[in-house]
Amino acid sequence: MITVLQSQKIVNELRDILGFQSIETARDRNYACPSPEWLGPFGEWCRLNQPAKPSEGETGDCDDSALWAVVEARKSARDNPEFRGSGYAVFYCTVRIPLVGIGQEENWDGNTNDLNGIPGPTTHTTCLVRCSDGIWYFFEPQTGLSANAREAIASGRVGDRCFVLA
Repeated sequence: MITVLQSQKIVNELRDILGFQSIETARDRNYACPSPEWLGPFGEWCRLNQPAKPSEGETGDCDDSALWAVVEARKSARDNPEFRGSGYAVFYCTVRIPLVGIGQEENWDGNTNDLNGIPGPTTHTTCLVRCSDGIWYFFEPQTGLSANAREAIASGRVGDRCFVLA
């Protein structure tokens, strides 16, 4: 089931509930929110079809992956007969993390980790999805995994929420 929300509600939730410091103003008047069941199959599809390759000196190309996933999510919306509205509630965002991949939290001891020799914390670009159940999820297109955004923020796995393109 898809829920359609006005863009101002999306912006308010990003600012007031998730605490994003910078929100690029909404491009669309309304956003269709996919069902949470959509995340799993879409995540698996992203993991298997990921075109972005790390640039030289990078461990992954998170910004390219996130932009690609937003475009692909909007393409999938057009194939959904329930889709109504001008936008799809899948957004590009930048957060500060202790270098623990979304969905990889069981490997985190609660401290800052190193990943491939890069000291953390660092900024990371990923996706943010507002689902029809009212829950926001961080969605990692490179792995296809997702995590409840409020829980990830409350646990400290995600630090400052720097920027979101809504």
